[in-house]
Amino acid sequence: MRPSDMTVDFPLVKLNPAGLWALTPAVLTVLSLSLIGSLNIMGPVWKRLSDSTDRLEQKVFFTDLDVNKNVIDYLVYLRIRPEGPVEPTKAPIETSRKWSLYVFSYPLLLLFSIASTFLADYKGAPTSFRLYVYGCGVLQVLFSVRIWYRAFCRFLGIRRAQTEI
Repeated sequence: MRPSDMTVDFPLVKLNPAGLWALTPAVLTVLSLSLIGSLNIMGPVWKRLSDSTDRLEQKVFFTDLDVNKNVIDYLVYLRIRPEGPVEPTKAPIETSRKWSLYVFSYPLLLLFSIASTFLADYKGAPTSFRLYVYGCGVLQVLFSVRIWYRAFCRFLGIRRAQTEI
């Protein structure tokens, strides 16, 4: 969005959309890196939980214990088909996610953030602004590579031992 004189008037505040759009790369970068960090920290937690439940001879999946759901988690469980089991199938956890598109829910959110960041650039933007936009975008890309790699491995059912935790 190019800078312009257009403003959006609210009762107490005047907002310049171009000014807000200029903040988008920084905000999206902070939010994306926070999400990536939270996904990465769940690896050791999941490993300890999995080891504990194996000793108890119980099989649980992390979502069985995660009460802090967010919108993305809820969207993954949407179903159109009216019939089917209430409980997930009793397939072993190791194979239950193979060929399942839900493994891409967070990576797609990150892709949307990256695309939005790069779209903040506009024709005629100053070099400093472009460096800022592309710097934020590159940071998001670099840190999301691991998330995408792990999602593809889970989707294809390969390299389980290296990508599960």
